[in-house]
Amino acid sequence: MKSAHAVLNKFSLEERRTVIRKFRKQLKLSQSEFAALAGIGPSMLSRFENGDRDLSPEAFARVQAAITGALAQRERTVTLASLLTLGKKPQAEQSAEKQIAALREQVRGLQQLRELQQKQIANLEKQCLDLEEIATLRHAQIEGLKRKLFSLGVKTEEIEELLEEPEVVTEHAGD
Repeated sequence: MKSAHAVLNKFSLEERRTVIRKFRKQLKLSQSEFAALAGIGPSMLSRFENGDRDLSPEAFARVQAAITGALAQRERTVTLASLLTLGKKPQAEQSAEKQIAALREQVRGLQQLRELQQKQIANLEKQCLDLEEIATLRHAQIEGLKRKLFSLGVKTEEIEELLEEPEVVTEHAGD
């Protein structure tokens, strides 16, 4: 009876009556047959299934026992509470909608991240081009210095040595 009270408190009359009606129809039992199985009057079951009245905790416990007995005959063990929980499709649909919304939000976040990465790649490509331009300019400056040093009489070997050891250039510049 404790579980009957828990089910009565947890689920609405609408939820309970809908699930019990579906269950009775799945068993292919008439209201009279199911009422007899549950030990309640057929008119009481009819009014309950139509939403005209609720069952007392005692009557609901008998209905729950009838369901459990019928399921045991089919070699299943399912409580009425689990049937009611499974019957709550709106929550399942809401949960699916929440998951879809969360996935859409993740997709938007990934798209923003991709856009940011594309901007970073474009900036890095520009920096590479700038560095290539700087390297080309430096190379032209070095070639110009080589020609100038050569015109001043510095030997080619000495110029190459200066280029290999930049600190020597600093020492010579201080002389």
